[in-house]
Amino acid sequence: MTAGAVMYLAGPLDRPVMFNLLGASSVAAIVIGTRRHLEAGRRSAWYLVAAGQALFIAGDVVAYNFPAFFGATLPFPSIADALYLACYPAIVGGLVLLIGQRGLKRDHAGLIDSLIITVGVGTVWWVYVIAPYVQDDSLTLPAKLTSIAYPVMDLLVAAAALRLAVGGGARGPAWALLLGGIFTLFATDAVHSGLQLSGGYESGGPLDGGWLLAYALLGAAALHGSMRGLAMPAQGIASRLTGARLAMLAAASMLTPCVALLRSFLGQSLDVTVIAVASIALFALVLARMAGLVRLNEASGRLLAHQASHDVLTGLPNRALFRTRVDQAIARSRRSGDMLAVLFLDLDDFKGVNDTHGHAAGDELLTEVARRLDASVRAPDTTARFGGDEFAILLDGIDGKQGAIRIAERILAALSVPAELGAAAVPLQTSVGIALHSPGDGDAGAAALLHAADVAMYDAKRSRSRFAMFDRDLAGRVE
Repeated sequence: MTAGAVMYLAGPLDRPVMFNLLGASSVAAIVIGTRRHLEAGRRSAWYLVAAGQALFIAGDVVAYNFPAFFGATLPFPSIADALYLACYPAIVGGLVLLIGQRGLKRDHAGLIDSLIITVGVGTVWWVYVIAPYVQDDSLTLPAKLTSIAYPVMDLLVAAAALRLAVGGGARGPAWALLLGGIFTLFATDAVHSGLQLSGGYESGGPLDGGWLLAYALLGAAALHGSMRGLAMPAQGIASRLTGARLAMLAAASMLTPCVALLRSFLGQSLDVTVIAVASIALFALVLARMAGLVRLNEASGRLLAHQASHDVLTGLPNRALFRTRVDQAIARSRRSGDMLAVLFLDLDDFKGVNDTHGHAAGDELLTEVARRLDASVRAPDTTARFGGDEFAILLDGIDGKQGAIRIAERILAALSVPAELGAAAVPLQTSVGIALHSPGDGDAGAAALLHAADVAMYDAKRSRSRFAMFDRDLAGRVE
């Protein structure tokens, strides 16, 4: 196709025929690449892009051969314009399908960013490309509407391409080639519109090289194997506000006021309504982006706070949070007169599980133990993981010693069922130490209560009992 484009621009061949053949080769490349690289259910987006290309080529065929087909000079607008304009919705539809396939509809930050850029560029586009046609009273209504439709469709294509560009997902060569083709088409159409307004466009000139380059890029995008990644859901959807993106957004946001200042400085007419609407839209979009950043920062803060106070593997409170809750429970006990208890648990022979089944199985076992513990206690109670194979439970507001023993027996019953680790059923053996706290126990805090439960747990392990209660016989070990 590159050689054909050079030959076309050099001019030795029939230019209309050559231009149409090169355009058709782009359509063929997109169809071939799509069928080669994608399964049937993911081809629709690229087929729409190919259809858009085909409609554009059909418009060229009609435009170049209108006198031969219809025996008259090509009018404006004509059926060729209908074919040209129909290509844009097809391309937009293809890009929208790609956006959906990549899962970018959930990326609200990326949507806002693309809208900010679109509004900024769209303001310039309106002032310098669309408005001159709107204000041209020499055009008939059909001619005016058709002339306006071309740059409007270009802007829609650019907006869809921007949405794809700022979203997450695979960004291989096919991604770059596809977007390069779309933006080359947009830039070429922009130059064409300017030349049309000034009466300086001639068919077969250097500008046709822009359209040929767009054809080549789109065809190459479909033929490249990395185009498979364009149809795959993006990982890590949320758009990051990098320094480059922030600079791009800032530049786009400044386009509208800069256009207003420039035209005012040059004494040119200014569509105040359009500038005002664009400014309001940009202000609202920037506020929405800032609100999203605030929510993201708050969510990150909550996540960091949760991670600082909870075990990463099991999601249970960690040692620091557990001690805080024990101290709070002790303070409530002094006011209410209720008793509380701390249970300390240690899995027997957990090292053997790691050695026999691997550390991944050990992590799975700890997660299962955490689930069973949490399901065995009451709503006001707190289950925590202290690290390794050690767990602790705060029983807040219990019915004396027997109330603590009942819950300990319920926990031991829940842990007596072997855990299924793959194809293996691993038996669970647990030692439990219990320490009670009464309102009259003085100034004993969480550290003393935890130590007492730890001593009782080791006593249960030493005596091979299911559980042990800390009492005066063990008090000497606490001191």
